[in-house]
Amino acid sequence: MCVFFASSPATTRGIAPAAAAACGRVWHTRDGQRRTLGDSHPDTLGSTFSMAHLYEVQGKLVEAEASYRLALVGYRSVLGDEHSTTKSCLSRLLRLRACALGLPFR
Repeated sequence: MCVFFASSPATTRGIAPAAAAACGRVWHTRDGQRRTLGDSHPDTLGSTFSMAHLYEVQGKLVEAEASYRLALVGYRSVLGDEHSTTKSCLSRLLRLRACALGLPFR
C-alpha cells in the first residue's frame, strides 16, 4: 500500500482504523454541504479532498482516485488551474497514480 505521509507500516496500521471512522464523519459532512452549499462550493470540495485522503490511508485507492478527480474538477472550475489548492489536489492525484503504477514520483 502506498501512503505518502506515514513513516512505516506500523504507523500505517495505526492510522487506517482512525481514518475509517473519520471517513464516515467526513462523508456525512460532505453530504450536508452538497445539499446546502452545492457541489462546487469550496467547503464541499475541501471535504471531497479530505475524503480522498482518508480513502488513500485506508488503501482504498480506487475510491481515493475517484474523490481526488472529483475535487480536482471542482477546484479547476472554481479556483482555476494556477491556484495552490488546485495544484495540491493535482499533485496528490498524480502521486496516487504513480504509486498504483509502481512508478517513482518526485
